[in-house]
Amino acid sequence: MFYYNQDIINCRDTVCGTVVGGSKDGLFIRLDNFDMAFAAFGYLPSGARVLCTVFKKATRNNYAHVGIDTVLSDYEAVA
Repeated sequence: MFYYNQDIINCRDTVCGTVVGGSKDGLFIRLDNFDMAFAAFGYLPSGARVLCTVFKKATRNNYAHVGIDTVLSDYEAVA
C-alpha cells in the first residue's frame, strides 16, 4: 500500500522532489510533501533534485504520475 496525501497536490501543480530510485521504465521520486511519484524519464542518479508537474494524482494502489520539467542538481548527468 502506498502512502498518499490527496489534499496537498492537484493535477497541473508544480512540485519539487528527490529521485530515490529507478527502473527500466522510469524514475521513482519522493516529492517534498512526502508523496511518492513515478516519472517516465531517462537515468538520473539517486539524490538528484527535480522540478515536476503532476499529471495524475496518487491513489491507494498507485504512485502519482509526474513529468520532470527541470533538473535542479546533477546537471552533468543530464548533459
